[in-house]
Amino acid sequence: MSMLEKKYQIFISSTYTDLIEARQEIIKVILNMYHIPIGMEMFSADNADQWETIQETINNSDYYLLIIGNRYGSVTNEGVGYTEKEFDYAKEMGVPIYAYIRKREIPTTPNERETNQDKNVKLDAFIEKVKKNSMVEFWDYPSDLGQKVSIALPKAFRKYPRVGWVKSDSAVSVEVLNEMAKLSKGYRELKEENEKLKLNFSNKPKFNIKLNNIESIELCLLKNFSTSKVLNKVPIIPPSYLSSDEKEYYYQDDAINYNNWIENNPQIVSEYNNKIHHYERSKAGIDELNLKIINEGSLKANDINITITFPDNVKLLNEKIKENLKDWNYPADIPESPLKIAKDAVNRSLGINKYSTLGSRIDTMPVPSFHDSVKIDKNTLKIWIKSLLHTKSFVANNVYIMPINEGFFSAKISVICEEFGSPVEYDIPINVSLKE
Repeated sequence: MSMLEKKYQIFISSTYTDLIEARQEIIKVILNMYHIPIGMEMFSADNADQWETIQETINNSDYYLLIIGNRYGSVTNEGVGYTEKEFDYAKEMGVPIYAYIRKREIPTTPNERETNQDKNVKLDAFIEKVKKNSMVEFWDYPSDLGQKVSIALPKAFRKYPRVGWVKSDSAVSVEVLNEMAKLSKGYRELKEENEKLKLNFSNKPKFNIKLNNIESIELCLLKNFSTSKVLNKVPIIPPSYLSSDEKEYYYQDDAINYNNWIENNPQIVSEYNNKIHHYERSKAGIDELNLKIINEGSLKANDINITITFPDNVKLLNEKIKENLKDWNYPADIPESPLKIAKDAVNRSLGINKYSTLGSRIDTMPVPSFHDSVKIDKNTLKIWIKSLLHTKSFVANNVYIMPINEGFFSAKISVICEEFGSPVEYDIPINVSLKE
């Protein structure tokens, strides 16, 4: 490593008298690597300012080396060893910690061992804490410790680079100045590009799509709904109760056969009645979908394509409403009530067309004059608009929607135009609620 490179300050923490040789070995390794070792040998335990100095020194250090032998060492007024207190503080400050614990099976001299049993207990607890909270290696003799440190430190410098120290006359080199110039130029270019993007974004069309003049769809299904079209047995009417016209079309045998069929096919009847109830109730909830597309942006939009895909819980209808509904879940191959056949025949003979209020509503709905820009494809509404000036709107009337199931759903909207780089997509809520 070149002497002109950044120098790292490395704090060496340990007990002192038992680890003098180990400390000297580490100091020699660090100096040979042209870095700065620092320790607290010069401070006595009773120095009132010692802890403040230790804190300041750890704060200014780049790495923290902890050496643990077989002694706990001097204890502070709080009952915690100085070495343990230094370790806790380095951990709190986020200084990278590398711990080296002497192997317990290595023979020691009396001055290298702790004679105080309480301190031995604290030493064991301290070792367990270090193992859980830092990178640990085990050493036997000072030379082995020096070798481990000489391998670990270069790895630490690469993996966890720190602020370090440099000579004042080389703190900002030509290379650094060139790099700073490049970064400054890149910042300016990014800033200019950002301003362009902001300008382009603000000068684009912005669409607000409303359905029935709100930004959601509200539909209703009748809670208490009944229909005369369900299958039920018909009364057997004696001829004396029929008018002369009804006698011509009503036959008791047909009514008896019809009632027998109803009685013998309960599953078919139940399925039919459920479907016809659902079908007729859904028809009663048909609502016109007034679609309004507003360009709220500051730029004209061209070649606008909008698709609104509706869930299966509602059904889209166009101008051919009766054709749309003709085969929708309507049960087929069901015999017709002979009583209804007779009544309809009488009405026809009298020139009367009787429709229910519901039927009249469906059949007399205005026929929309659709153009090529609005189409219904299954349950998707597709709209194409050649252009739309800003602040202007496009309205598509006479699109109808029929609720099928109660609940909260959503339609998926996708908008793309010549001025957009990619489609704008979002959901619009649909609420189908029950109504008395």
